[in-house]
Amino acid sequence: MTRIAGLAWVWDVPVTRWGWTYSIKRGAFRDAIKASKTNPVPVLWGHNEYIIPVGTITSMREDETGLWFEATLIDTELAADLVKAIRAGAVRAPSVSFPIDSAEMKTDNDAETTQFTRLELREISAVTFAAHPAASLWIVDDTAQQPNSANGAQEK
Repeated sequence: MTRIAGLAWVWDVPVTRWGWTYSIKRGAFRDAIKASKTNPVPVLWGHNEYIIPVGTITSMREDETGLWFEATLIDTELAADLVKAIRAGAVRAPSVSFPIDSAEMKTDNDAETTQFTRLELREISAVTFAAHPAASLWIVDDTAQQPNSANGAQEK
């Protein structure tokens, strides 16, 4: 089975999408990580919940940088195609889907940012274009694909 890993989100870096600026605070996924021990988080292709998941998250952790994860892909044609796309550099990032439990408004330099402080985690998707520009994704056993920041993801 192929394993993938990635940096799903970087803390406290504002992202603007659809005219809305938001960030995620360190610790926001703490409860989701605990819940994933008994209720595994699926890996989807492009947030598409209407097709079979491509894998399951096997470990997640938060550190000073962000939310790191590792997953095992399922032996399906879609997952095999995903591996090919990652190796080709066509798919380079994960994206997260989350219901919001709590948030607060921050104002920095006259710009308002919604900062999420507690989130559930529905899924992590492999995507062509990630919401967070610093998100990254690689194949665990393919050292040529791992970014320099991959070392943090390998720590347990």
